Amino acid sequence: MAVDGKVSCYPCYIASNAPRCSVCKSAIVGQYREVVGLGCFHDNCFTCSKCSKRIGNDSFYCEQGVVTCLTCQRSLVWAPSASVATVITAQQ
Repeated sequence: MAVDGKVSCYPCYIASNAPRCSVCKSAIVGQYREVVGLGCFHDNCFTCSKCSKRIGNDSFYCEQGVVTCLTCQRSLVWAPSASVATVITAQQ
């Protein structure tokens, strides 16, 4: 593989050019989830901050950088204001 005229082997290319997971910090190869303002995630690393369920391609809430699944968000006693919580819907 060559980048900027420099040739490198595949492992070295991945180590220096692949996006990094915001949770585990390792290189991401293949499919991943990118969330504006939060970064890139391996599918297994993108989880609910309350129950640790893998969110995958499901819709989720993001409030002040904290991601929760819809089930956990609905079970919270307090109701977040519309200006604070954002529902991120899954792309079909």
